[in-house]
Amino acid sequence: MQKTPIVSNKTPVAHAGKENMHEALVETKKERLKTEEEVRALKNRINLLMNEEKKAQRKFEEAKKKTKALEDIKLETQQHIIEKEEVK
Repeated sequence: MQKTPIVSNKTPVAHAGKENMHEALVETKKERLKTEEEVRALKNRINLLMNEEKKAQRKFEEAKKKTKALEDIKLETQQHIIEKEEVK
């Protein structure tokens, strides 16, 4: 009669399974932390781009105001020249 070997929780097969599970959990945690860091980085980038867009919009509006002011001055100058020529 052959004896059946007793299998305990400390057998290499069972231990290897726990190790693999632990490694998988560690790897999953690393991936989650990496993903969270990427999300933070993307949020920061989005905020930076939004601030840059606002700054560019302000510069555009300022340039638009200056252009309007220059056009007004040019129009006034032209009207003044026309008035001067009419007086002659």
